[in-house]
Amino acid sequence: MKNLNVVSAITCSLAGGILVRRFDFMCARSFHLILALSVIFGATASADGSQVKDADCLSPVDPYPGDWHVRYTDQLRKKIEPPLHTFAEMLVRPAFEPEYSVSLHGTPNDLEFAQASKFFLSYCAADKNIWYSMPENNEEKQQKDVSVSVTKIEFPNPLAKRIYEVWRRMLLGTRYFEDTSITVDATMTEFSSAGMYGETYDPSESESAAYLIELGHRLIDYCKAPPEKRALAAKSIEIQAKWLDRYLRTHPTK
Repeated sequence: MKNLNVVSAITCSLAGGILVRRFDFMCARSFHLILALSVIFGATASADGSQVKDADCLSPVDPYPGDWHVRYTDQLRKKIEPPLHTFAEMLVRPAFEPEYSVSLHGTPNDLEFAQASKFFLSYCAADKNIWYSMPENNEEKQQKDVSVSVTKIEFPNPLAKRIYEVWRRMLLGTRYFEDTSITVDATMTEFSSAGMYGETYDPSESESAAYLIELGHRLIDYCKAPPEKRALAAKSIEIQAKWLDRYLRTHPTK
């Protein structure tokens, strides 16, 4: 947790303009992470009085969701995902705020990471909540228009490789939880890479997932940064990716 606070401070001081504007958000996120991580490192009591810990990983995405979720997911895919193959993606579904995603990809013809010679980040953000834009989910019972802003920017090849590798490593550790209860009005964050999918609540009770969520937001910072700030934003991404990689190597999923 000390490292997480340090990297948040480094981010704010490094990135100036774009990252300073996220200072209040980062501080709020750090506060939530402190609460979540205190749960991870403090054992929770089970029904028989023994002490257990929550799994430190992502949860699998339900491959057979209900019809309502299929309709919603279809809208999400059409509106806030780039229409091409992605190598690493974070898709965020807040309960009430607009949904958004950030994706690492190559050109439209690049289907394998190893084939790509140039990489890009695409940040897609809806202007209103897509779930409530659907007729069955709003009081007006009407389909509402949703505008989506798209920012596409070239991304350094060495950093793209680091992101791809740590993203895959995180998804390879995806595990099922004994507690499958659903938290109402929660923000759900989904990650994908190379045909693997995992998700977690935000804030997450998994420390590794919390690091991954923060890494995804730093990719968004890179997309938003003006040209003169991108090198600093890239440094922030590299620091976060290294710490997540180190954490995964020293805390393997069991």
